Amino acid sequence: MQDLLLSIARCDEFETARADCNHPCHKIVSIQAQKDYQLPEPWNGNIESAQILYISSNPSYNPEETFPDNSWSNEVIEQFFRNRFQNFYYTKTHYWTCIKKYTSWIIGIPVDDPTLPDRICITEIVHCKSLREAGVQSCYKHCVQKWLNAILKEFKGQYVVLLGRFATEFENTIKLTGKVPLLMPHINARKVTDQYRKELIALWKEKSKVIPR
Repeated sequence: MQDLLLSIARCDEFETARADCNHPCHKIVSIQAQKDYQLPEPWNGNIESAQILYISSNPSYNPEETFPDNSWSNEVIEQFFRNRFQNFYYTKTHYWTCIKKYTSWIIGIPVDDPTLPDRICITEIVHCKSLREAGVQSCYKHCVQKWLNAILKEFKGQYVVLLGRFATEFENTIKLTGKVPLLMPHINARKVTDQYRKELIALWKEKSKVIPR
């Protein structure tokens, strides 16, 4: 698991992608300035023991965030992502607040249950960071081919939740793992109410006969 996490964070195609304008990842790796480049985000949480794996488009970029770059050691990089849900900056984001609500609705536990973060792992279709999915269209199929199956092999939990249009394209890939994925609108989708999201979860549970445990 550690080898895969670090392989994604220190992707071996980065330099080639930056230099080659025809590489599918060229646009997304060129968004950030080279100095203090924030590394690709493998996943957040403990993937081996998590109950739910959330898969979205790609991580958002904030140049002010304290985030791993090439100067960080492998050990510190690994601990950063494994312990991300204890990070004050991350736990104050709208994204994390919504993920907690989804988890509460899916598993049937209070949103403030102290065990809730331990049940979650979050990963992406594209691991490089950008704002508003910039560059994702060009590279997402390439990134999926390179990393997604390896990530799914590490996840032994019960639920897979696909968030947004890029992630939901890979519903059939998830089904090959023997799991029935829950397809949800992106967390930032406009005009999508909590009530509608709850109804999607309830319908999915009924159709797939998913029983919380």
